Amino acid sequence: MLEIPDMSSQTYTDENAELSNRELVISNNGNAAIFQALGINNNQSNNRNANISGNSLSLRQIGDYNQVRVNSSATASEINVTQNGDYNLTNLEYKVNTVVADLTQNGDNNLIKDYVYDSSEDIYLNLQQDGDNLTFDKFGSNELTKSLQFRQTEASPKIIIRSFQ
Repeated sequence: MLEIPDMSSQTYTDENAELSNRELVISNNGNAAIFQALGINNNQSNNRNANISGNSLSLRQIGDYNQVRVNSSATASEINVTQNGDYNLTNLEYKVNTVVADLTQNGDNNLIKDYVYDSSEDIYLNLQQDGDNLTFDKFGSNELTKSLQFRQTEASPKIIIRSFQ
């Protein structure tokens, strides 16, 4: 059994604080093991964005009533979506420099939403949903969330990420 402590975050300015925001992030890296146990990985050293040129979209759908909506404005992109099951929806809106997205939905009634509106960002998302009625909802991007890898199961049926600079 995996026990997860309560976690929360907040951005604030304390005039008496001696630590910078960078030092706070480094001191909280102990939580990485907890996130990895849940199938969440932040790989900041992803190089795929640097190696792509042009724009490509690949769809593979097996099942009924699956939908993919992509609205992308990028210098270069590589978006791969695989849907195995019924009634899955992927909705992507990108206004970025580059985007690499590898998305897989295995199961029924799964939802992926990813919206990033920052023309200078290079983003990477590798998401695999295994199960039914799973929701992944991400808005925005920053240093912590521009390169993410998830394996979502029914143990974490809803993942919501809000990223602001």
